[in-house]
Amino acid sequence: MSCDVIIGNGAGVAVAAEVPSSNGGTGHHDRSTVMLGLPKPHALCIIMRSGNSTIFGVPYATHLDDWIQTLPDKPLGKLGAYSKSFRRYLEDVLSANVSDIEVMRDFLWSWHDWLCKLRKDLERDDSLDAEGITQFFEQRAERFVNGERTTSEELSKTIYKHLGRGAKKNVVEKQPEQAHPEIQSSSIEGTIEEVFGAHLDDRARRAIQAWAYRWLGYWHPTPNACQITYVGYGRKDLFPGCDADKIEGFAFGKVYFRPRCVVSAASSGAGAGHFLFETIGRDEDVLRFVADIAGTRLAESGSQNPATGLASVPSDASFPLESERHRLVPLQTSIAQMSLGTLGLTAVRLSSLPPLAADLRGGFPSGSSRISAGYVTKSEGFRLAEVEAMRPAGDWAGL
Repeated sequence: MSCDVIIGNGAGVAVAAEVPSSNGGTGHHDRSTVMLGLPKPHALCIIMRSGNSTIFGVPYATHLDDWIQTLPDKPLGKLGAYSKSFRRYLEDVLSANVSDIEVMRDFLWSWHDWLCKLRKDLERDDSLDAEGITQFFEQRAERFVNGERTTSEELSKTIYKHLGRGAKKNVVEKQPEQAHPEIQSSSIEGTIEEVFGAHLDDRARRAIQAWAYRWLGYWHPTPNACQITYVGYGRKDLFPGCDADKIEGFAFGKVYFRPRCVVSAASSGAGAGHFLFETIGRDEDVLRFVADIAGTRLAESGSQNPATGLASVPSDASFPLESERHRLVPLQTSIAQMSLGTLGLTAVRLSSLPPLAADLRGGFPSGSSRISAGYVTKSEGFRLAEVEAMRPAGDWAGL
């Protein structure tokens, strides 16, 4: 179980992330979760999860460090401007330093891997035949008729120009000695034939090609994923917020990412103050846990024992976030009234449920992970929290 927890109000925002150790046994494969703070006057914390992935051989952390050096000596206007600034920086750097041949080859390899995953899905559902393939891809193609199709078609044309038709007509073959060992084809259509060819008829072939033409310009599949979460304030922000990008690759001068909307602290009710509660990662268990204990007001000096709530959370619990977030309403006033220190305490405890469960049983955490935590205030910027110092005996009363 690994999760980033962000809790804020008018006093500031506290961030905590479980960072697995190199010899940890949590089963979580992200071994390079990083938390860092931007230098003043920027009031911003960044949490980066990139695992062992790089983007064209360069660690994401290196790009992030270099980008920080380019920031102006005053805060950007809004929190969301930081994520936009980093994406622009990444596009400029990669465009200047990565060759077209590298981009084409990387794109085709990723495309091959993605089609293989879809083939496994169809095979698992006993739909790996012409009729099943046709229905699957026709339904997927229809999702792009409104909105996404318009924004993706221009890039799709570029992709097909370089990588599209036939098996022998693209730049990838200019350096065959570096070809992906599992790929025999060197085009979009050739890869479709390689992965699905034995199961295609004319209608199925048209369906998958129509879907591919729309989809290729919308999202670039790649194993080189990285999620970056920005937490804090822009110059114009009155209350803290968070913004997360999941960067999924780079091709044709564009960084592919899945953005989250910027989430800012919201009012908890008339005169009650503001609250921010967000989770990134394995959030379903954390939110279900909090929802179970949210029926009682959680004051800073309270003595709520959450053991019952914890016991009610099965290991395979599935939390439908949007439909059940209303269950957290009783927690909002409590968060709005917390001091900065209690915000941090709460975020640390929620960021890792297994250590919490061990504490409640009178045991000790396994040592397979550590908690990184920090505070951001608009006036003081970011500072790391001493997690062990936040463990007064008998404590965790904030929960």
